[in-house]
Amino acid sequence: MVESAARKESDLGKLSQKIVKAEEKVVKDVNKLSKDKFACKADAIPGTIKIIVEVHGGSKNPKNLIR
Repeated sequence: MVESAARKESDLGKLSQKIVKAEEKVVKDVNKLSKDKFACKADAIPGTIKIIVEVHGGSKNPKNLIR
């Protein structure tokens, strides 16, 4: 199927908006996490993993997170 240039432009615009929103959310989450106080590095891991899982589309398999 042949798509018009206008359709491609529209799709790219929507994708760009999704990327910007995702980036803003990650920055917000990281900033929030960085303000938390942790007794040790191990205490920070669950919050960090949560952000990574969200960024990678919800994959809970650590092997899928490493690319």
